[in-house]
Amino acid sequence: MFFCQTRILLILSDFNKTPSVTKDFWEMKKIKIPCIIIFPIILFILFSFYGRQNLMVADNVVQDTSNIYKDGLYEGKSRSSYTDEPYWGSVRITVKGGSFTEINFMIRDSDLHETFNENYEKHFQGNPVYIQQCRNDWNGVQTYPKKLSESQNTDKVDAISGATWSYNIFKASAKEALKNAKKQTDLLTTRQQIDYISKTCSPPGGLFIKPGSKRQGVYR
Repeated sequence: MFFCQTRILLILSDFNKTPSVTKDFWEMKKIKIPCIIIFPIILFILFSFYGRQNLMVADNVVQDTSNIYKDGLYEGKSRSSYTDEPYWGSVRITVKGGSFTEINFMIRDSDLHETFNENYEKHFQGNPVYIQQCRNDWNGVQTYPKKLSESQNTDKVDAISGATWSYNIFKASAKEALKNAKKQTDLLTTRQQIDYISKTCSPPGGLFIKPGSKRQGVYR
């Protein structure tokens, strides 16, 4: 019992004699706690920065491959989804310098051998709903080539109100025309884009998965 009491007194005495050790211990704790908080923040900033760089490079890749058409005159025909109707859309696209310089669009009635235009509503005399529909779609026939000329991208041409029929026929016909206009090396594959991004802006230390690793999940 006496031995235990003496041992406790000696420990307390040593503790009181070395306040600097205790102080240093708590100072270390104070240093470690902010580091634990700051380190993840630094990692988050690094990932965000390089992520933005990757997105910027990916956008550049898409822009670099947007000029994918051979110069020439191309024509496409389609009925879109209206296969039970006699109406065929016909689009002629002139490509020069990789851009659409002239676009012509018409819809032909294969039963009446007549072109759909501002006079086509005569077939629906007495039916104001059909007459208005003809007028709306005739407006679409004139408008959609202009929209494609401005956007230079069939996917960026939006339908106008009341002219969905002519819109669907136009897009389907335009895509048919552009099938033969594409260059052989028109698009970078997804794998090539990933390789390009990895080489140009991957950070040091291997923060990102390298192309070809088992975790890579995008292939074409």
